[in-house]
Amino acid sequence: HGLSLIPCKSALWLTPGGEPVGPAPMVTGYDTREMCRQVVAHPYTWQVLNWKIAKKELAISGAEHNPRIVKHQMIRFLGDLLFGNRRLVRQMLGESTEFLAADSLDGLVTEMNALTGEDRIDPGRMLKRVARRDQALADPVRSADDPDIGRILRAREWRPDALRTCNLQAIGASGAAPYIAIRLHFVSRKSLGGIRTNLEGRVLTPDGSVVPGLYAVGESAGFGGGGASGKRSLEGTFLSGCILTARKAAAAILAA
Repeated sequence: HGLSLIPCKSALWLTPGGEPVGPAPMVTGYDTREMCRQVVAHPYTWQVLNWKIAKKELAISGAEHNPRIVKHQMIRFLGDLLFGNRRLVRQMLGESTEFLAADSLDGLVTEMNALTGEDRIDPGRMLKRVARRDQALADPVRSADDPDIGRILRAREWRPDALRTCNLQAIGASGAAPYIAIRLHFVSRKSLGGIRTNLEGRVLTPDGSVVPGLYAVGESAGFGGGGASGKRSLEGTFLSGCILTARKAAAAILAA
């Protein structure tokens, strides 16, 4: 069981030892395949951010965590977009052991090491890393040369993304606490294979014979991912294979 997060663009994305995940930029909304390739190299990763970033950028997939949309509360939904989703951040900090918070970066590192049971992250290195990132955000020359910051700036050029992306928010900025760390585990929600069928959706046994009355379509037949729609394909393209196999199976059932 887990939560499907849309990771915050302005957070620092770190390895279990507190080093940057890389070498490619780790900013949500660009090359998801490359991000996943870099993340899966570690047993878990961290996102380090603060309250201001979390309330603006944190999002979780699913109806349970998006009640404004489910209940058609448009005014409240727009309020969350404009002023931040405080309810969601408070809920995660209160209910999930993977969300940590502290009033100082030193304290946050202590919480992170306590959660893993290992002293892998050095508080001094964390302070320096956050300080370097914050200095780069404030320096136009350094910002122009930083690929992560460049992607944040490009995201903000598109109005819908600008609503959910902070304007170069420094992690260590005064008044932005508490500091927050989120431990992330890589989980695939798409099948990488499926039940073997013929072109009518009839399920086949290992020797290739048809199982009477049994059909498989969509993700169960291998059309939920795994490269079926090509590498780096958009999520909506997975639906086409599901519709096609369902139509073929329905036609075969009606003709039977």
